[in-house]
Amino acid sequence: MKQATNNLFALFALMAIAAGFIGCGTEANAPPAKAKQGNTNNESASGTESSLGWTEADAYAFFDRSIEGISIAEVPAFAADDVLSVDLSESTVSEGSNPAMRIPDASHKLSICSNRLNVFQTEGQICFKGDETGDESNREYKGNLQINLTGTASKGIYISVKNSVKIRIVLSGCKINSGNYPCICNDGRAELHIDVLDGTANYLNDGRRFATGYSEYEGLEFYSQSFSGSKIGKAKQTVRWAKGDNSKGTLFTKGNLYFTGKGTLNVSESYKHAIVSSKGFVRLLDRTTINIKTRGRNGFHVANAFVMDDGIVTINGLGEYKDNESKGIVVEGYDEEASGHNAGFIIIKGGKLDLHTVSKAISAKWETSEDRSKAGRANGWKPSAFVLITGGDIKIKTTGAPYENTSSQTVIDADGVSKVESSASLFPEGIEGKDNVYIYGGNIECETTDDCIGVSSEAGVLEIGGGTIHAHSISNDCIDSNGKIRISGGTIVAYSTVNPEYAFDCDQNEFSITGGTLIGIGTSKYSKPWPEKCSQGVIALSGGSLPKSGEVLAVKDSDGSVRFACKMPVATRPDFIAVLSSPELKKGGAYFVVSGALAEGGDAFRGIWTDMPSVSGGRIVESGISFSDSFVHVQKSVKSNDYQSAIRPISPGLGGIGGKSPI
Repeated sequence: MKQATNNLFALFALMAIAAGFIGCGTEANAPPAKAKQGNTNNESASGTESSLGWTEADAYAFFDRSIEGISIAEVPAFAADDVLSVDLSESTVSEGSNPAMRIPDASHKLSICSNRLNVFQTEGQICFKGDETGDESNREYKGNLQINLTGTASKGIYISVKNSVKIRIVLSGCKINSGNYPCICNDGRAELHIDVLDGTANYLNDGRRFATGYSEYEGLEFYSQSFSGSKIGKAKQTVRWAKGDNSKGTLFTKGNLYFTGKGTLNVSESYKHAIVSSKGFVRLLDRTTINIKTRGRNGFHVANAFVMDDGIVTINGLGEYKDNESKGIVVEGYDEEASGHNAGFIIIKGGKLDLHTVSKAISAKWETSEDRSKAGRANGWKPSAFVLITGGDIKIKTTGAPYENTSSQTVIDADGVSKVESSASLFPEGIEGKDNVYIYGGNIECETTDDCIGVSSEAGVLEIGGGTIHAHSISNDCIDSNGKIRISGGTIVAYSTVNPEYAFDCDQNEFSITGGTLIGIGTSKYSKPWPEKCSQGVIALSGGSLPKSGEVLAVKDSDGSVRFACKMPVATRPDFIAVLSSPELKKGGAYFVVSGALAEGGDAFRGIWTDMPSVSGGRIVESGISFSDSFVHVQKSVKSNDYQSAIRPISPGLGGIGGKSPI
């Protein structure tokens, strides 16, 4: 069952990408199938063929043809050609079963692995070089290299080999305090596997500081306008360099990065990012525990994709540098190299995420429209910045106060340098997909100062087909799409109390409810579900009909059977609007709403019952609900100006990937 589930999850992702360039996103091109309703147990139906008739093999082949070098169809095998064991405490290396040898300095390099690799140490790094460049021009390492690390070091690990090489670093109770260097730097696109040995605790402590420049050329001016030499490169600001290396991650690689093993990796840094793949993707395959504490920018900073099969990830982002506050998991969706391939997606299939950040917690994005237009490399393909969640436990809290300033002000740029800019902003959203967000499983707890879950594109879709979601926005909308919102399953409790924000906001675009049990609470100007797009009962109530916090709101049928019940999650006000729905509210029935009731028994998630309780007492606040003419019933006390206009924009959702369901 687990293998079938994982395969189907991968298929969902591939279909989402496929939707990005099969057709233009119109309703006529959208798949006819919809997500399984009410799926809250993180399991999808077994089988090897989707409801569209695509086999997994078809989907994988399509995916691999379209985006060369990025495949989640299977885990790449790793068989080591050479195994090196490094004792960091003793500064020794052994090759295979050979005796340990002292790692020399750069003037006496140690040649190993059949003279294809040089090993030496500098003031700040232990180096492994076999890339045919510089002093290693006569060394070319071509195999699969495994490096076992144990002990403690006060310098980083530096690797430079050909891009075709695969590297596995096995962490077995090691501690790296890197000084002015990254703790681990793979200076190339060679595939990197980090195997955190079961039962071990490992530490990567970055000694660098955000807002400091680092270079081997100590003392030269950092980004000096007047510097004309070739050593520094582009010139903008004037700050003194510290001797070191400015690679933008505590654990840095340019290529694809895999995590395996059931040990613990603790990463603490105050420089730019904690874990970086600057031109590839990151995939967490095992029950690895990764704890990140940063005062820099991002916990995970990735070019193409972040895929989480399993694992336990905690990110505590504390940085409050204006215009570059700390984020959690960020996928840029852009590779600056002309030969690069761009994806831009985040997939979470299992494991646990606990993200506490000042800025965004999870963000699949593209930098600018200019980047987006330049980024297509293969077959005219462009990045698809989506988030797909099919399982796992996700807990999110963002703390920054949102702002968008357009006056001249002092900010901190991406390198940590203070400068004056004409604009700066902070949008501390929980889960952001610039193009689309798809949620088909998992348990999500989200408390944010901006939107809890959001889609930026007007041609995009925010689709929920399963899982459980508790969303509370302190100062903005909870579930917000600039395109469409489609709910076909799951259990949702969402509320915002700041005027004029609401639980569900998609402006005037399509808002459909065809499955799931939900309640959304907020102020006026809410997005009204489209009756013609709903296939189960939806009820909108005014604030005067809502019970006090902790009391029960229930919907009963003519026989007195409970069809919906929710304990009010927040203190209510007269200006509130509540929207609720359940598969139990069917066409042709007769229903009434009871407020301030008592409930016993049943099973509930965050106050909303998924297995109905017995309900007694309370007052009837709305009756005569039948859903005969429409699946959307709006209480008369909810005035027409309380919700956004039902006038349809011209051709809503046209263009881009515009709401194409991946299933």
